Amino acid sequence: MSSATEYASTLQALCDQFDAFCDQHGLPKISADELLCKLYGEETRREDLCQWLEGFIESWDTVCHVEQNARLKQDGRPQPTQQGAVAVGQRIRLTRPVNRFPDFLAPAGLTGIVTVAEEHGVWAQMDQHIAGAEHWDNEIHWVTKEDFAGDTEPCP
Repeated sequence: MSSATEYASTLQALCDQFDAFCDQHGLPKISADELLCKLYGEETRREDLCQWLEGFIESWDTVCHVEQNARLKQDGRPQPTQQGAVAVGQRIRLTRPVNRFPDFLAPAGLTGIVTVAEEHGVWAQMDQHIAGAEHWDNEIHWVTKEDFAGDTEPCP
């Protein structure tokens, strides 16, 4: 992204698309990944809705990762969050199992590195392979920093 305004505008456009999609299909306005998990759990799953959501999540993640990488390139070091509790580049260990039903269950003890720490959540690339997390490049996403803090601890 070339500016913070462009980044915010792109995220707002994605939010507007998501809201319109939910309205059009009578779906609850929860996070896209939670909605996708909910749809996957339905007995009569609508593949067209799941495919749209998978594409949307990929677009959202791409925009966020591009912006995070641009920030890292500005000064070449991890960027702390506003609270200072989690920073990109921070090494972490899972303190309890992390369930991302129906896709995967990451066991306690896995280690990784924070790749995104923003207001929209925290992503961590895990060092060990997690069966079922291939679609997310072996990354785990937490919607809130509080959820992240409850599942992880810093590690060397």
